[in-house]
Amino acid sequence: MNDFAAKHLVDRMCEAGHVAYEAKAQEVGWSTQPMSRVPWALVPHENQLAMKASMAAARDVVRAAVNDIPYEGADDRFDPVLELLGGGSDA
Repeated sequence: MNDFAAKHLVDRMCEAGHVAYEAKAQEVGWSTQPMSRVPWALVPHENQLAMKASMAAARDVVRAAVNDIPYEGADDRFDPVLELLGGGSDA
């Protein structure tokens, strides 16, 4: 995957994650911050940067698991996630 495709994937993941998070919060009766309870394009820049960093890390974990390679940023906190995805820090 080239850099443009990887960035585009993270952008799509962010929007999908934002929509899913807001919908689930509403479904379970939890109120999110009003400034982020907007379409993804209107979410404050700082919030978008945090989500992009999270989704880029998630993309890298999945990429490592799919390619059966160790996740270079892996530590003990990621082991259960990687195991669920079929990988692990010792993969």
